Amino acid sequence: MTIKSHHEGSNGAEVYRLRQFGIIRIQGEDAGVFLQGQTTTDVVALKPGETIAGAFLTPKGRVLANFRLSHDSEGYALLVPIDRLKLLEKRLKMFILRSRVHLQCHDDPQGLCWHQGPLVELSTLPRFTLSERDAVTPFSSKEAALGSIDADQAFMLSDIRRGFAWITEESQENYLPQMLNLDEMGGISYQKGCYTGQEIVARTHFLGQLKRRLFRFSFENGHPLTIGTPLYLALGEATDPIGTIVNVAPDFEGRFECLAVVQIDKVSESIRGQGPHGPLLVRCDLPTQND
Repeated sequence: MTIKSHHEGSNGAEVYRLRQFGIIRIQGEDAGVFLQGQTTTDVVALKPGETIAGAFLTPKGRVLANFRLSHDSEGYALLVPIDRLKLLEKRLKMFILRSRVHLQCHDDPQGLCWHQGPLVELSTLPRFTLSERDAVTPFSSKEAALGSIDADQAFMLSDIRRGFAWITEESQENYLPQMLNLDEMGGISYQKGCYTGQEIVARTHFLGQLKRRLFRFSFENGHPLTIGTPLYLALGEATDPIGTIVNVAPDFEGRFECLAVVQIDKVSESIRGQGPHGPLLVRCDLPTQND
């Protein structure tokens, strides 16, 4: 994957702009304990400088929104899609009550900064470390954002290849967190205390009832497959979809890639989008947990 234009940071890293994401800051003496009771992940075990995935669920265990969570000297921060910011701010404020917690949403007009390259000198907070060579932070100033090109599609493709699916308004409440492989990336704790939707998540895990998981596919350009597109077995019945697309992005080489939640026992068969005679999806590898 190559983006042809970029702005170079002071440490030699390539810097791009993300406009489709925002940050929620959670600070205060009770911030960690507060988030522990609201999310799937083990917040209090997160060490300063670390980043982990997680989700907010409905009482039925469905993902309302997911996030990347970072912890630093100033507290905690959630990286979320823009269309989840106000929804999560309203939800979290409902549960603060007497907790010593302060929330602040950041929907900066200049967007967020996606660094690719050396991260040794990167000190901006909050910092969401995605790998050894890329991270997301706020821009240090409006001037620092000048010259940075928008790269939301490239960022989405990068996360598709990481196996990280973002839930937005189009897909909210459609999936259990395990269907998005959050358990495989450390985004679900089965040992911590209660949180909204915890009973359903635990029952699915301990009884082995999960029938669908997240898989990565590619397909030819020119086919209008989008978030929520149903998937079918080739030559099967159009009334029986076996999965749906969660995220999709161009690969800049004439094809598209997507993440889709598909029936586990059907994923090795020939799968098409929109109908049994629609565009063919080719399964691609996902990184293992240790990659």
